[in-house]
Amino acid sequence: MKLGRLLIVCVAVLLPMTAHADQLGVTFLETINGPGLDTLSVNLAGAVITGSPDDWFINLNAAGVTLSNGDLPQVFQSPLLSGYNVLSIVNSQTLQLQAGVANSRTPDDNCGTGSPLRDGTSCYIGSGNGNDYFGTVEQRAPAPAITPEPATLTLFGTGLLALASLKSKLKRHTS
Repeated sequence: MKLGRLLIVCVAVLLPMTAHADQLGVTFLETINGPGLDTLSVNLAGAVITGSPDDWFINLNAAGVTLSNGDLPQVFQSPLLSGYNVLSIVNSQTLQLQAGVANSRTPDDNCGTGSPLRDGTSCYIGSGNGNDYFGTVEQRAPAPAITPEPATLTLFGTGLLALASLKSKLKRHTS
């Protein structure tokens, strides 16, 4: 009898447990690479991105998210471009992210703030799988390429010439 209880306790402890988060953040990160070269990434497994720079479509069907008509569209300030980023609903599982558009009103007055949201601010976009999802739009410029200064190259070249000259002198001196 005791062995049976011990076995039940061991099985209960060893069984994998699944935890559901109450709130999940979804970041829409647009990297500004130049006209027509922007890229978009979404940190949600199953999200499918289509469209083109400044007019993206994000399908969340495979991710199991149902979008909220009462909370979308949302307007985000663009720190890198003129105009605003607008995250709007196309259907119950597809979002549209447009960049560089005019400011517009939102159903919940910009998440209750009364003005366009700052880059990186989260706002409710929908629910699914027992979770609430909050969307954030962020824009980034790519890191500039590291190019050595001309003075650095000159100094390096002069050093190489000095070493070559020294090697030549040593060769002549030893012969």
